[in-house]
Amino acid sequence: MRESRQFKNYFIYPAFQWKVILMFMLVSLISPLILVFFQLQLFQEQLKSGELSNLPGSHPYFTFLKSFQEQFVVMFGFSVLASFVICFFLGVLVSHKVAGPLVKIRNYFDRVGDGNEVEGPINFREGDFFQDVAQAYNKKFK
Repeated sequence: MRESRQFKNYFIYPAFQWKVILMFMLVSLISPLILVFFQLQLFQEQLKSGELSNLPGSHPYFTFLKSFQEQFVVMFGFSVLASFVICFFLGVLVSHKVAGPLVKIRNYFDRVGDGNEVEGPINFREGDFFQDVAQAYNKKFK
């Protein structure tokens, strides 16, 4: 129960964070898809070269190319899947480190706007982005 609760806490500002995560995952797919397209084109050119050389269809050259292409697609598929998973977790982590300070500032200003007395300076967690924003605010207003 505690583990799922800790993971759930990474989604502080879901609308923003899911967009960031989806962008990370989209980038993790676009580059490999472009690469695989050109690689498959290269295989087709190699097959045509063999045909233009009048090699018979059973020649080891064709057997090698087809075997290599099959192995390439499988290994490439696994690497794309691994990249996709890694980018998902990096997207969660980065979006959390950006969303945390944004939510904290928003909540701070909501309290100030509601006329509540706000105690102490704004502090972000270690490793959050925008540390300089909190420092600048604290320097100016505290």
